[in-house]
Amino acid sequence: MIGRRVVPALASVAIAIGGLTACSSDSPSSPDGGNGSAGSTAPASPAVAWMDKICGATAESGKTLSALPSFDGNDPAKTKEALVNFMQQLSQQFQAQTAAIDAAGVPPVTDGQAAVDQAKATVDGAKTALDSSLPKLQAAPTTNPAVFTASLAEIAPLLTPLDNTQGIYKDLLANSELRQAFIASPGCKQVDQGVLVPSTDSATTPPPTS
Repeated sequence: MIGRRVVPALASVAIAIGGLTACSSDSPSSPDGGNGSAGSTAPASPAVAWMDKICGATAESGKTLSALPSFDGNDPAKTKEALVNFMQQLSQQFQAQTAAIDAAGVPPVTDGQAAVDQAKATVDGAKTALDSSLPKLQAAPTTNPAVFTASLAEIAPLLTPLDNTQGIYKDLLANSELRQAFIASPGCKQVDQGVLVPSTDSATTPPPTS
C-alpha cells in the first residue's frame, strides 16, 4: 500500500514538523527537574523578555502544523495534493520563524548576534530544501502508485536539511545565556521542554528541587 511506503519518504518532513510543533506543548514539566516554577525565582531580564517573544511567535506559527495530513493509500492524487499543501504551509512557517527572530532583534546576551545568525541560517537552509523539492513533488505522476512512491523516495534525500527536531531552538539554546533565559521565561513554558536536550553544560541547568 502506498500509505505505508510513503512514510519513510516523508521522514524528514515529519522531523521538521516536530521541531515546529514543539512550540505548542501544554506540558509544564521540564527535563531539568523543575515543574515550570520550582527553583526559578530570578526576576525578568531583557534576555528573558527577548526569549518570551520568540517562544510566543513560534508557538503561534506551529499551531497549524500539529500533525501530518492524512494520506489516502488508494489515491496517489489525494496524497500528493495533501502533501503539497502541507509542505507549502511548512515553508510559510519557516519564514514566520525567521520573521519572529528579525522582529525580536538581537538578543541582549554575549554572542547574541552569532546565535540568531546561526538559527536563521539553519531555518533558511531547511526552507530552501523544502522549496526546491516542491516542484519535483508537484511534477510527480499519480496515475501509477508505484511510480509515485518512487518519486517520493527520490525527493526524500533533498529534505535532509530538515533533520532537526529542535527547530530554531537548537542554535539559540546553544548560547548558555539564552538557554537560561528560555528556562526562566514564562512564555516558553508552552514550548516542549525537550528542546533543552541534549545539554552538556550543567551550569546552564537549574538543579532539581526536592
